[in-house]
Amino acid sequence: MDDLADLIKARSMLMILLAACQQTVLALDAAANVLDTDLTRDLAAMITRTEDELAALTGKIEALRPTPERATLVASRYARGVEDVVRVTTVPGEPEAESLCQLLRQNGIKCAFRPTAEQDSAFENFGPGGMLEIVVAPADLDVARQLLNEE
Repeated sequence: MDDLADLIKARSMLMILLAACQQTVLALDAAANVLDTDLTRDLAAMITRTEDELAALTGKIEALRPTPERATLVASRYARGVEDVVRVTTVPGEPEAESLCQLLRQNGIKCAFRPTAEQDSAFENFGPGGMLEIVVAPADLDVARQLLNEE
């Protein structure tokens, strides 16, 4: 598994597994579940193994990422003053844009969104909202498209 997109997907799955194991351990501890010590012990081992695998995958991902200067994207909702970015996709509103940017950020891709100059309906400039474009650094475009096309 040497493809960057595959490594990022694997890391995402491990992050979900880790969160599920950690939450289960917290729930068992909160319930003072002393009867199922085997499960608690197995979960602790799974957490340790998953953290180790996450560290290894992160190292592989960083080694495969292109190293040219990337655009510095602001962490805010809109990409203001950002010059070197490319559009990944457009979405009809802020909740969708925030959700997709969050997915990209969780996979190590800096991302932002901003209003588009395109007219999206006959009611343009009437009321709130409008089409938003999600932008990333050019070096991240292919991986970002792969991630968003799977959702």
